[in-house]
Amino acid sequence: MPHMRGAPKKLPVPPQNYGIGTIVFCLIVGGLFLWKCSHDDRKSDVEQAPVKCANDDLQCRGNKAVVAAGIYCKAPIERLAKHSVRWTEGTFEIKFSHFQWVDKAASQLTVIGDKVESQNGFGAYSPMIYECDLGSDGKTVLDVRVSEGRLSK
Repeated sequence: MPHMRGAPKKLPVPPQNYGIGTIVFCLIVGGLFLWKCSHDDRKSDVEQAPVKCANDDLQCRGNKAVVAAGIYCKAPIERLAKHSVRWTEGTFEIKFSHFQWVDKAASQLTVIGDKVESQNGFGAYSPMIYECDLGSDGKTVLDVRVSEGRLSK
């Protein structure tokens, strides 16, 4: 048997052709995406119309107010602290859990929560209860108050 010398020969590897499969896959995914987007746009006017609350409907107005208050009341509440504050609500939790009338005739609500801690002069954090009075438009902050403590469940 003769000795073979030199480097072994490399056999040619046939090229892998993923082009057609990739294109077909992208077309299917893109088509499904476009179909889903166009399907969402066809919702009826009833589904897209915003819910209108009666002026004396506390539950309806309160449910809207707790969401709006998280936007409009946060900064005024933080400004009441002498030192820093930290919000303790989770990512998908709302800051306000309770609501009541300030002035039912004027459709003004107070929203109340306890998802914040205020730092004292020694660096310790204390839980706080905060209240925010909202005007009838649900955006105008009329007054804010804070006190130490937690709401009862």
